[in-house]
Amino acid sequence: MINEFRNPLGAEEDNDRKKLVVWLGMGVYVMVLFLTVAHNLNLIGSAVNPDLRWIAYVGVAALELNAIALPLALHYWAVSGIHRGATMAFYVVDLLILFANSVVDSGLVTNGSLPPWGAWYLDNFAQASPLMALFMWAMLFMLDPASQSKEKVKRMIAHAQLSALESAQSYLASDNFKSQVEQYGDTIAQAVVKEAFATKGQLPKPRKTDDKVLETTVVARRNGDKNF
Repeated sequence: MINEFRNPLGAEEDNDRKKLVVWLGMGVYVMVLFLTVAHNLNLIGSAVNPDLRWIAYVGVAALELNAIALPLALHYWAVSGIHRGATMAFYVVDLLILFANSVVDSGLVTNGSLPPWGAWYLDNFAQASPLMALFMWAMLFMLDPASQSKEKVKRMIAHAQLSALESAQSYLASDNFKSQVEQYGDTIAQAVVKEAFATKGQLPKPRKTDDKVLETTVVARRNGDKNF
């Protein structure tokens, strides 16, 4: 069977088409985000004091950037286990927030009716929706495998230090430690005696007593002889 000839230039053309599709998709994604930006600015900014409205706009920007950062995290950062699952879940939640804000704001602008959940969402969540981005990234940083590995190393170090302290405490209560303390105590006592009674660095020689004289003195004292 003769293999079909494949022009290597065709692969380059396929790659070029893929790049074109990717860039078009990214353009569509960003343009749709501009629509949600308009709704979020109107919905969230209208509930803030005009002097502080620019701060609310910063929160709106964070909510919109979240819709860009999360899919990028799925491609380049969140690659394992619960970290990737949490990133996907947060991405879905972020898109739902953008959708809900847009729907509620459209209803308010056109004086139309809100969906059944719209009134509750507007009263309890809409104005604080950018805080979800704060929560999402705090959780993602905590679930990052690199951060978890550092935490495990810290826990291992703390466990090793605690085990060493417990071993030291057990040793301090052992007979071996007490014998060493007594040994050093004898050495210190000898140094104290030397310091207290030495004359020019030398201890005085103890006075020798004849055993017979000592025996006679003891017997005489027992008999009540006051001369001894």
